[in-house]
Amino acid sequence: MGKQGSGNRIIIYIDYQKERFFIRRNGSTEDPSPELLSSGQVESVAVLTDSSLFSKKREEGYRYYAKGAKYHFHEKPLDVPSLNKPRSLFQSLKLRENTIVGLLFSNRLLFFAYHRGEVVWRFTDVDSTEESEIEGRINELNLPGHYKREIYGYTLPFERLSEAIQATPVYRDLEQEARRSRRLQIALSIGAVALSLLVWGFLFLKESRAKTKVEELAREKSNIMREIKRELQLRLPLYLDHLNVPFDAVLKELAFLEGRRFALINVTVEKDEIAGRVTLSDPKEAFKIKEASRATLSLKGGNIEVNFTRPLKKAAALPGSRSVRGLFTLK
Repeated sequence: MGKQGSGNRIIIYIDYQKERFFIRRNGSTEDPSPELLSSGQVESVAVLTDSSLFSKKREEGYRYYAKGAKYHFHEKPLDVPSLNKPRSLFQSLKLRENTIVGLLFSNRLLFFAYHRGEVVWRFTDVDSTEESEIEGRINELNLPGHYKREIYGYTLPFERLSEAIQATPVYRDLEQEARRSRRLQIALSIGAVALSLLVWGFLFLKESRAKTKVEELAREKSNIMREIKRELQLRLPLYLDHLNVPFDAVLKELAFLEGRRFALINVTVEKDEIAGRVTLSDPKEAFKIKEASRATLSLKGGNIEVNFTRPLKKAAALPGSRSVRGLFTLK
């Protein structure tokens, strides 16, 4: 069969109660032959098979499903692989309570209703399309008389069915959703790992910078302490350990040794007195040191020792002065 006009394209696929056919837009039927499927006449279709299920919850045993306002419409994998993105005929017909929905096509009547918590249905031939004939077939199900009729080809123009089908979402594929979920999980895992690495890198850099800062501060502190000690040595008098005696005063008392030649000098400070012993071998130098310091001379193993003592006043404590005890010690 050749390709026909777009107004006559296939819109519904039914494989139901041992009957298997497509329904065209004009209500006629056609066998689902390979030639028909390859001719390009099959649109996005609504399907109904013996495996179709109307349920209040999603059934894991079905690959395809569509979610309505209150119910789920299920379909197992179709045996017509060329059908692209099928839709639920149940959903296209808006199956719901207090309403009879269905199709009247090629002298066949297919209708459904939701009554007392169950889906009731009838797929039957009709001798005519007269109202009495159609209502008689509907009344065979003993449905309440107030149920509204929404049957395409009977109370609704059959041509409008294609619009209802196009407005219906396609069946959702559980296999595709599982693959998307796995990809999402992988992406989230990779993202979590990447985020963890970023956080770890940030904390590592922050810790490294903190350590570097601590080391810099320690070096700066050490430099400051060295500078303080150097300045103290340059600017403050140095005090002997345990005595409030400035070192420069001791050196001043030893000024008489300037220009003299000697081998060894030993100086001690005790209380208010400075005592010293100078060892040398030149008698002339010994005599000059003795005269300058009013010292005594003695001979020790070929060397001359000059012993002297001098009074020394302790330095007065100055208000607000800084203590340098412990920084410098002379012995």
